[in-house]
Amino acid sequence: MGFFSPKNTPENAVKAQIDAKLAFINDKYTEIGRFVKLRMADKIEEPEVKNLIAQIDATLEELKNLNEQLLTIRGMKLCSGCGHEIPVNMAFCIDTLSTTLSSF
Repeated sequence: MGFFSPKNTPENAVKAQIDAKLAFINDKYTEIGRFVKLRMADKIEEPEVKNLIAQIDATLEELKNLNEQLLTIRGMKLCSGCGHEIPVNMAFCIDTLSTTLSSF
């Protein structure tokens, strides 16, 4: 017979709390990084950080291209009015049409 360790031990409860706190901290680091990237990137002089920002920008461009490829494969495009996916043979989606017509 092997050693059985119940899931709800005091040790596991504390470990779960530690994991939750570490995840919270990592989320906050991500938020800080996003804030700095979006609002302060042009003020940063540190070469290492500038390199990381350039890597993010390059990856964002790659993601944009991949998403465009995915739309093409699906026979879809983005509505120029609202950004929703629509078939390539449509000029815009019904939401954009409704908004445009209601403004008249």
